[in-house]
Amino acid sequence: MDRYEILKDIGSGNFGVATLVRDKWSGEFYSVKYIERGPKIDEHVQREIMNHRSLKHPNIIRFKVVLLTPTHLAIVMEYAAGGDLFERICNAGRFSEDEARFLFQQLISGVSYCHAVSSVLHCQPKSTVGTPAYIAPEVLSKKEYDGKVADFWSCGVTLYVMLVGASPFEDSEDPKNFRKTIQEATWKTEKKVKMYHSIEEILCVIDEARKGGEGPKFGIGNGLLGSSMDLDDDLVRMQTLVI
Repeated sequence: MDRYEILKDIGSGNFGVATLVRDKWSGEFYSVKYIERGPKIDEHVQREIMNHRSLKHPNIIRFKVVLLTPTHLAIVMEYAAGGDLFERICNAGRFSEDEARFLFQQLISGVSYCHAVSSVLHCQPKSTVGTPAYIAPEVLSKKEYDGKVADFWSCGVTLYVMLVGASPFEDSEDPKNFRKTIQEATWKTEKKVKMYHSIEEILCVIDEARKGGEGPKFGIGNGLLGSSMDLDDDLVRMQTLVI
């Protein structure tokens, strides 16, 4: 069934690409995150999906459905029509204290909710996932760390970026130099601070996605047939969708 109409790309990263789609049945817009089948479907992706599906909070993007195409694992989620925070900061230069406070309160509310859900806390304290400029130095150094403390570090960096319009630690001329980022962050802080499918079904889809796929690579306009996992209203339904 040709249920989802792909409209445009809305983001990309190491994970793959995110697109804006419209549900032809309801007219609603969703964001779809595509991850290429194979080695990229690792334990981090599995944990992200399992955690995301359990979260219900007004300041956290809602998880909707998992799709398996011949070449990709696709995660359908709520579409945030307000756009990307970083792009808004770039366009504005920096935010006023009132605007930064308004957004930061929403961020802290969502993070605090995640911390209250035990399954979302970091279960592998030596794993490193995320954007280096926002990650606590002990995480970048792959040392053992407190997940809650590391998250609030990232929140603090986000607040700084909103108010100043620049990263507090990253070298703008060499942003990919993670070692320099660690050294800069460590030196500054030491100087200033003393201190609706079942779980089984989703796991089956993730395991299948790890095997890699056959067929054409994903691209806008490609009609890729995949199995759907719709989690709305906690109903377990298998559907065949053309995305």
